[in-house]
Amino acid sequence: MEVLFQTELTTRCIVIVIVTTIILLLLCVKKYRNLYRKKYKKIVHLIKGQEIKEIDNLINSHERELDRIAKEIHDNLGSKTATLKLYLEHLENLDENDKTQQKKIQNILKELINNIYNEVRKIAHSKTFVNYIEKGLIASTEIIADQISSSNKLKIKVLNIDCTSPLEKKVEIQIFRCIQEILTNIIKHSKASEVIIQFSEDSINLNILIEDNGVGFDLNKVKDGIGLINIKQRIKDIHGKINIDSFISNGTTIILNIPLWK
Repeated sequence: MEVLFQTELTTRCIVIVIVTTIILLLLCVKKYRNLYRKKYKKIVHLIKGQEIKEIDNLINSHERELDRIAKEIHDNLGSKTATLKLYLEHLENLDENDKTQQKKIQNILKELINNIYNEVRKIAHSKTFVNYIEKGLIASTEIIADQISSSNKLKIKVLNIDCTSPLEKKVEIQIFRCIQEILTNIIKHSKASEVIIQFSEDSINLNILIEDNGVGFDLNKVKDGIGLINIKQRIKDIHGKINIDSFISNGTTIILNIPLWK
């Protein structure tokens, strides 16, 4: 009888242990499943967060690219189309019998149109707009100055006062785009007949003075214009400074100070 009782007790203990173990296992499984779900949700959240981050980065990258292309179109093509307009106006005012001058202006117009076409193709067929100044900043400025001056409506004089320090190509490009935009604004708005662009340097900066004899303007009325905003942003990107002085009927003076060394 005692043995039977002992056997039943043992059996009960075994059952209790088994049931307890099963309960503990179930609790562990439940806890594990809960942890798994939390981790899964966390992983999904991280994946979604990463995807969103990647999408945001992609969108921001595309927006930066579009913004850059818009600046290139505005600054580079803007100066070329303004020059084109200048020559068309000059052509309209030519003597009908002056065939030689007419032919000269027509050839210049063809060259300008071809340049504009090639620039548009670069934008259309390339994600990265190729920027380069083949002959350097000052030489490229002289070329565009000669193109505009040939119209006989605006004379541009470029002065190089012993500038010998080299600049990074990307810095030259940014400066050249600023000069293009400034000249575009002079052609479109200033009614100037003369412009001086002077390059000089000291131990710290490349200094560029651009001065016209036009009608001037109220800086407060144009400070939010896309052209001026682009210029300021480009100068800021190369750690430079810009100063603009303009007075109604007394022309405009713009000074760019660009660090020679970072």
